[in-house]
Amino acid sequence: MQGGQITFILLCALSVTQSLAPEQVHTIEAETGSNVTLKCSASGTDQQLFFWHKLQFGYMIQSVATGNMANIALKKNVERSRFNVTKVGDVYSLFIRNVSKEDEAMYLCQAGASYAAKFTNSSQLVVKGPKKKQKVVKQSPDVELVLLGNTVNLQCSVLLNTRESSDECSDEHRVFWYKAGSEKHADNIYITNSSCDVQKERRCVYNLPKVVKNSSDSGVYYCAVLSRGEILFGNGTEVQIKKELCPYVIILGTLLTCSLLVTFSLILIRRKQTHVCDQCKETGNPTTFLPAERDILPETHLNNEQEVEGPEISYAALHFSRKTKWPKKKRKFKEESIYSTVRHFCDGEANEG
Repeated sequence: MQGGQITFILLCALSVTQSLAPEQVHTIEAETGSNVTLKCSASGTDQQLFFWHKLQFGYMIQSVATGNMANIALKKNVERSRFNVTKVGDVYSLFIRNVSKEDEAMYLCQAGASYAAKFTNSSQLVVKGPKKKQKVVKQSPDVELVLLGNTVNLQCSVLLNTRESSDECSDEHRVFWYKAGSEKHADNIYITNSSCDVQKERRCVYNLPKVVKNSSDSGVYYCAVLSRGEILFGNGTEVQIKKELCPYVIILGTLLTCSLLVTFSLILIRRKQTHVCDQCKETGNPTTFLPAERDILPETHLNNEQEVEGPEISYAALHFSRKTKWPKKKRKFKEESIYSTVRHFCDGEANEG
């Protein structure tokens, strides 16, 4: 009994010694969400037993699949919806669907007899995260107003995040323009031979001149850039038709403004005249004017005086100087008279009178 145990230990030691031989590890890179197939060739070995092992850093080794020459199956703790194992000849394949970061590990295949199993192949699976877009497509402006019959310039810019040369920027891009349709009208696609204008900050600019002929040309225009098998879409530019002002509206507006100004001016003049008349009513006396004041009076006032019918009456304005009181001696001043109107009569008229 003891001899049998010693023999089993020696066989296990020999198996471990064989497995310690240096083997080249194959590295396989895969993106998150993709599918990958790991292959293991067991030719030249005794295929009585076969094992797939998963060795993940920080965890114990885990068996994924096990079998023999006739049959191989997945272990119970493996997701059968994503993992599958097949055998074609001497090649065993481990298929992993929808790869995730948890699947990143070293996968070892072991084949041979129970007393002489060895590792025949190993693969290091490296799972990468989702790719960041190296290019961004941006359209400007968001809204464009244009009159009927005019041309609108649609602009599509490809922003390069990588250090690409100008040749790669212009040669590898194909730009398509299309207008989003409606229930009545289908989408319109415009294919242009526009060239890339390489500007600063690694930006390629594509332009599409579009003549707006009628209302059906309005809508949202998108640009699609085909680059290395990938299609990038822009944010869209909305083309709106700008309505023209009717010339009659402009004329009527101008006339209305002029009439308002004239009305406002007449109101101001009327208020000034009313204010002067109110002052005359408050005094209650006819206004007399000196000769010097008559020179500056308007002609209309003078004419009104001359048109008065009836007997001619001469008015004289008397001006009395104030008496100055002296403490000791009183002094009498001469009276002065100032005539406001002087009339000259001819000799004939005087005799008749």
